[in-house]
Amino acid sequence: MWNNKVLILFSIISCFSPKLHFTDQNYFWFEMEYQNIKRKNVIYYPSFYEKVNKNIINQKIHTFPLIISLHGGGGSFDSNLILSKGRLLELKERYNFFLLLPEGYKNQWNDGRNFDPQIHSLDDVGYLKALIKYTIENFPINRDKIFIFGISNGGMMSFRFACESAEWIEGFASIAATMPKNLKNQCKPHKKLNILLIHGTKDPFVPFEGGLVKVINRQRGEVLSIEESLQFWLNKNQCSKTERIKTIQKEKEIFTEIFEYECYEKKIKFFKIHNGGHTWPGGYQYLPEWLIGKTSKDFFADEEIIQFFLK
Repeated sequence: MWNNKVLILFSIISCFSPKLHFTDQNYFWFEMEYQNIKRKNVIYYPSFYEKVNKNIINQKIHTFPLIISLHGGGGSFDSNLILSKGRLLELKERYNFFLLLPEGYKNQWNDGRNFDPQIHSLDDVGYLKALIKYTIENFPINRDKIFIFGISNGGMMSFRFACESAEWIEGFASIAATMPKNLKNQCKPHKKLNILLIHGTKDPFVPFEGGLVKVINRQRGEVLSIEESLQFWLNKNQCSKTERIKTIQKEKEIFTEIFEYECYEKKIKFFKIHNGGHTWPGGYQYLPEWLIGKTSKDFFADEEIIQFFLK
């Protein structure tokens, strides 16, 4: 049984990335201790919250969505801000939600692939639940509007959280990630979820067709194909086989098909990026194309995810 005692240490930090010069001052930085390990976390809140916070009565009446964004393997709590070129901060102002950016232990999440014994021993699902619980207890969060998404390792962690603790969220999304193979037989979500998947057909790290995840020739466990991952959740959500398809293309050699499925109560959407790589669509090309593949300019992944969650 894990020791789930949580220690919160509040502090304020001035900025995240000197390269992008984030100037948004509406955040709290804190550390949470879980399983005797302290990890960094950041909560960004919309400016509207400060207006509401001045009036205790309104604070109790008005609640905000909570969106958790998980970095990829080797990243840190601010990685997704960089990948989105700061748009996540713009979106939390436009849609008035709290943005929680946690940090995995040694920059990794235990998403269920079990390739690293040290990471495999961590209860990251429990850690994320502790973070959600803390946020609910300390901020006016709408419990019916809690969502999680991530890229790569963070996207796989979103799959795992949905499998094991679906009752804590209303939906999840993944970028450049498919469902870890080890999760399939034990994935029994307690409720249906809204789901958005984004994946490139030429992802060199997380293969579109499934199989071994390889990062610079190092094996990182096995995953299902994106089609298997999609079909698994279509079955869980009792979706019809009918899909609505839209195609968008803004540059040569790369285009995106969008699939929308009719489901019982919830919705599922899939962005299939033809010739897309292990990248954040519309975002920062963090490594050269020869290594991670092409970044699609057809759409902004962050904006599509937030709109999907909140509209």
